[in-house]
Amino acid sequence: MTMGDETPVTSLIMPVLIRPILSQLERRDIVASQTLRAALSKVEAVHPGFTYDFVVGIMRQGELSVNMNESMLRLQG
Repeated sequence: MTMGDETPVTSLIMPVLIRPILSQLERRDIVASQTLRAALSKVEAVHPGFTYDFVVGIMRQGELSVNMNESMLRLQG
């Protein structure tokens, strides 16, 4: 998957995965949370799919094997 590929999983990354993380960060550092939220929103608007690629890249660096479709659906509820 590359930036610009819009799939249901790609569109779920922000609301299902990233926003809850930023909400937790907000309790510790509101400025950092707001800065990250704004930056991710801006880059996602210009490059749809960036957040998905970013998360997948982090998982690759950590050598984690995760089924993103299954994980997003489970997190969604």
